[in-house]
Amino acid sequence: MDRPQNKNSLCIFCYKPACLHNSNENRNGFNEWDFLKLFSRYIHLRQERYKQVPISELMFCENCTVIVNSFRECYSKLELIRLEMGSKVQKLFETMSAADKSSSLVSLFQKQFKPSAQLGREDADSDSSNIYYDIKEMRRDLIFYGKFDERKKHDLPR
Repeated sequence: MDRPQNKNSLCIFCYKPACLHNSNENRNGFNEWDFLKLFSRYIHLRQERYKQVPISELMFCENCTVIVNSFRECYSKLELIRLEMGSKVQKLFETMSAADKSSSLVSLFQKQFKPSAQLGREDADSDSSNIYYDIKEMRRDLIFYGKFDERKKHDLPR
């Protein structure tokens, strides 16, 4: 399939002669614009600014095409890993939430970590009395920030 007539015959990355035999859509159904959307998303760049660039002008040389295809494969793997990580975060969130709802587990936790002075003993040291509150605060933060939300990026590129 021939490319539409265009002004550009150079790779947009390295300025070397572009592969004229490449089509705007490869065998995986991706085209140059799809790649730029993924790449822009990965580097947290808003690609809307470049919508006016005609797809027929987005060309890559052979060397850059190899890198682009490798990037696409890596990006797909990263997305799969991101989904798997989200699932693990969700499971940990559910585990912590279930533990907080179990009075016997909460009681066991309090006996293990609650400051000795609060349990009626006067010999509590300051380090052990802080552990209970530190763990409670850490769990609260983990639950709050760990809730699985598809709109949240988990600090990974999407």
